[in-house]
Amino acid sequence: MSYWNIFTNLLSRTAPTSFAYANPFAIPACKTASLFTLAPKYSYSATRFTYPTYSYATPKFNFNFSNIFSSWGNGISSAYKNVKRWASNLGGGIVSAAKKYLGYNERNGSYKLFTGGKNHAWCADFSTYVVKEAFRNAGKSLPSGFGSSSVSGLMNWAKSKGCFLQTAGIANKSGVIKGKVKAGDLIIFKNGGRSHVGVVESIGADGRINTIEGNTSNKVARRSYSANDRTITGFAQIA
Repeated sequence: MSYWNIFTNLLSRTAPTSFAYANPFAIPACKTASLFTLAPKYSYSATRFTYPTYSYATPKFNFNFSNIFSSWGNGISSAYKNVKRWASNLGGGIVSAAKKYLGYNERNGSYKLFTGGKNHAWCADFSTYVVKEAFRNAGKSLPSGFGSSSVSGLMNWAKSKGCFLQTAGIANKSGVIKGKVKAGDLIIFKNGGRSHVGVVESIGADGRINTIEGNTSNKVARRSYSANDRTITGFAQIA
């Protein structure tokens, strides 16, 4: 008899349960005699084991990221849909009026044209003056209540009329500014300890804001700002 036959004969023996573990080759009588039938998922032949094969379905997830991103976009745009533009087609006139006064300054006192002769901070006076001039030149009535010698006064007026576009604290500032801000709007700085206002002259392809401002280095001059400048609060959309 071959060693293989001896081995398989030993494995097929049975013994009383109480003696089962005394003989390492014996299977308890209460269990199936053949070792290989204890696990029916396997099959046995004299020469090999045959292992079962398994199949499974890859789970499918119906998860549409584009819906999420589009809803984010809708949420962002909806924040500005109620911001109106007070008077269209006056941007060019406001910018033209501002350009006329480039170089006016405190040293020779020419800035007092905007303040009515008063000696005080005058960035808001300058912005008020050129907007009023543009409306007058266009033969249009000035919006009710417009005009202030303070930055807060101009910002609060724009908020009360629903034409203040706040950009502080939002994502994608450059995209919003490129899409919403026009030449002739007023840029308002009330963040980071700054209080200032100027006239938007143009918006760059990257959202950069180019301005004409009064009381900047004590004169009327051009300035330029990144869309992400932390001191920008928003824009009065009056152009």
